[in-house]
Amino acid sequence: MQLGTLHLEQGRGELTLRALEIPGSQVMDFRLMMLTRAPGP
Repeated sequence: MQLGTLHLEQGRGELTLRALEIPGSQVMDFRLMMLTRAPGP
């Protein structure tokens, strides 16, 4: 599943994943996030 593009500033930061809606009794089981560097300009 591709969720979109993030534009990050250089340096350390915090990335938070949260559910905006909970359609049933629980949200998805999240196990892995892979970040890839997009080609530069």
